[in-house]
Amino acid sequence: MTPGRVLVTGAAGQLAWAVREVFQDCDLVTRTRVELDVTDADAVAREVAALQPDVIINCAAYNDVDAAQDRPRDAFALNAFAVRSLARAADACGAALVHYGTDFVFDGETERPYVETDAPHPRGVYATSKLVGEWMAAGAPRHYVLRVESLFGMAPSWGGRLGTLDKLVRAMQSGREVAAFTDRIVTPSYVEDVAAATRVLVETGAAPGLY
Repeated sequence: MTPGRVLVTGAAGQLAWAVREVFQDCDLVTRTRVELDVTDADAVAREVAALQPDVIINCAAYNDVDAAQDRPRDAFALNAFAVRSLARAADACGAALVHYGTDFVFDGETERPYVETDAPHPRGVYATSKLVGEWMAAGAPRHYVLRVESLFGMAPSWGGRLGTLDKLVRAMQSGREVAAFTDRIVTPSYVEDVAAATRVLVETGAAPGLY
């Protein structure tokens, strides 16, 4: 069933661009960080109560892994407590909440792909803040947490912060030396695929929870 009104927060980001494309046939309402500061619980409650969305898709995140170590308050404000506010607002109006997690909640000590039932073991402030955000999202009865990693893909006109894979590709295209990690194995997430998966979960009424 096609969703009715869809609210996208953090709407200026790379993933939000793809989400907006996938949900453009809906009654789509977008809010950038400037238009709606999701770390302001009162503002979130007022905005959601006024809009009465059927679905809230949270694309806002503090995703500077290294900087989070020195700025834990900022990381937790955006990655955890803002999600709590969105979950409470979604619960109050009966909306579904979609939130995006990360594979950083794991410690990387396994030699096989992770699955939903694996116990998280975050290392560092960023990873911990994202895990708490997953827990906060569960405050909305209809919630979907999608763990993604190394987002890539963007509109040609998008001028925001590049993801890891996009930086590597752009460096190689320009003939520059490429600096890359050699101690991690990841499955990069194409933003258009993530947005399409989001649409399927919401539209089919899939079981709430972690994906």
